[in-house]
Amino acid sequence: MDNPSLANCTGKQALGGGKFVGLTLELLDDWRISFGDKGAQTFCVITGGNLVPSYLGTDPPLYSDTNVYGIIELDTSAALLDYSGEIGNEITRILGLTQENFRILSQVYDGQGNLTSAAIRLYNSAADCDADINHFAAYDITATYDANNRCTSYKVTKQ
Repeated sequence: MDNPSLANCTGKQALGGGKFVGLTLELLDDWRISFGDKGAQTFCVITGGNLVPSYLGTDPPLYSDTNVYGIIELDTSAALLDYSGEIGNEITRILGLTQENFRILSQVYDGQGNLTSAAIRLYNSAADCDADINHFAAYDITATYDANNRCTSYKVTKQ
């Protein structure tokens, strides 16, 4: 590589209790982050510190990839938290409910063709979703309809 350095980084000193001083990463010489082109709309988020460009301007230091919506969470008091355990599991579950690696199965329909019940499963990877293996969360869907086939209630509950 021609550049001796791509970025300067400071931070991550331990504060105790699983908390750390946040990172500030300064990208040098107009370098930008690329998540790579995606086949479907994908949200990519950079958190836990600050990513700043060395150039002046209002544009974030992200390369414009196809179907990627990049978000950089900036904070004047950046800090890192340990997201292992229950909080990490909840974040993963919420991401699954945004319908990434998400499967609907066991559908039941009424005489008018309205979906009345089904199950949802969430997976950590597209391969697991395709194979219907290793789901980490499951939900039941129930729906009811009036005489005009309009949905009157729709409920999703965790199994």
